[in-house]
Amino acid sequence: MATKNKGAGRVAWSSEQFNLFVKICVRGTNLGKRNVGGWGDKGYTWLQNELRQVGVEYTKEQLRHKWDWMKDQWKMWKALKGNETGLGWDPIKGTVVAPDEWWNEKIKDNKGKKVSGATQMTDTVKELKETIKETMEFKTATMCSLLGDRPGCSIEEVMKDVLTLPLIEKGSDIHFFCTLLLDQKSKREMYNTLEDAETKWKWLQFHFSLWTNGVWKPST
Repeated sequence: MATKNKGAGRVAWSSEQFNLFVKICVRGTNLGKRNVGGWGDKGYTWLQNELRQVGVEYTKEQLRHKWDWMKDQWKMWKALKGNETGLGWDPIKGTVVAPDEWWNEKIKDNKGKKVSGATQMTDTVKELKETIKETMEFKTATMCSLLGDRPGCSIEEVMKDVLTLPLIEKGSDIHFFCTLLLDQKSKREMYNTLEDAETKWKWLQFHFSLWTNGVWKPST
């Protein structure tokens, strides 16, 4: 029997329901159910039907609210990972790694008021830190594959890595070719899986030869 979530707007989601929603969103994206502008009415109908088949039922408005929330969380993650300094990345947990001082500063920025008292501050900081971390750790790797680039696979990150290859020359034909090849998300992800500079260089040379011989063309 399907779990019905009556009412309009935002509702509480269990972890299991949210995980199902993310997996179905990923599958729907791969199947072309989501266009550039979003899911659209047909897309949300598809999501609604897929969730219903696994025993979960939400209105289209509730699904739209959840999708918008996911986008906001992803934007927050991108801002933290892309604009902040002194941060690391845990590929296993799929989350930001930061020292306690950094978390404390973020908590102060987002709290809106100063907490007085050493004991109260310690307890509040600990609680808020865990809350923020849990928010940042919500299936980040899956969300990146759904809404944007995987860690290390943005255009900026990959093109910077290309320029570290020993045989690459900035401004060369193959360098400019890389701007066409690695404009494609799937190519950036494949490049990022290659383990060493020599293999990456041979992979780029292979595609460059396909391009010069008219076998490969950039997508438009």
